Amino acid sequence: MKNNLKSTLAIVVLFAAIAIFIFTGAAGWLVNTIAGRTAAAATQEVDPAAAAAELGVETFLTVDYESGVDAWLEKVCAVSTADGCEMFTDMSKEDIAEKMETYKTDQTCTATAMKVVSVEEDYQIWIVEYSASGWKEVPSELAAVAVMRGEDGVWKFDMILPVPQDSLVEMLTPTPAPEE
Repeated sequence: MKNNLKSTLAIVVLFAAIAIFIFTGAAGWLVNTIAGRTAAAATQEVDPAAAAAELGVETFLTVDYESGVDAWLEKVCAVSTADGCEMFTDMSKEDIAEKMETYKTDQTCTATAMKVVSVEEDYQIWIVEYSASGWKEVPSELAAVAVMRGEDGVWKFDMILPVPQDSLVEMLTPTPAPEE
C-alpha cells in the first residue's frame, strides 16, 4: 500500500511539474532554442540612420537642469554633424539656457523614427515621433529630422527641419492608388 501511494504521489508530482513547465513558457523557449531561433535572431536590424535621427531628437530635447546648458550642448554636439553643432550653438544655446532658468527642472524626451521620406547617398530625412516631459508635456509630436553619414561611415544628427505637423502627418498617411 505504501509503494502504491508513493507511485501515485510521484505521478501527480510529475504531472504538476510538466504543467508548470508548459504554463511558464519554458516549453516554448526550449522549442525555439532547439529549433535554433533565439531572441537575438528574432529582433530586426536597426537602421543606423534611423537610430541617429532618434538619438539626435532625444539628445536635443533632453536637458539636465543640474548639469547646465554647456553640458547639454556638449551632448548634442557629440551626436551631431559639425554644421549641426555650430547651428545649435548659435541658435539654441541661449533659448535652452532661458528655459532652464524659467522651469528650473529637467526636460526628458523619447523618440521613434517612423519613416524615411528622403534618401540620398549620405543624407536622409526621417519623420520622427517624440514625446517630452518636464518643461511642458508633449504627449506626441512629429519632427522632420535630417541625418548625414560622415566620412567614417557613421550617421549623425544634422538638424530638425521646420515642417508643419499636418504636412508630416500627410507624409505618414498612405495614399490610395489612383483608379484607372
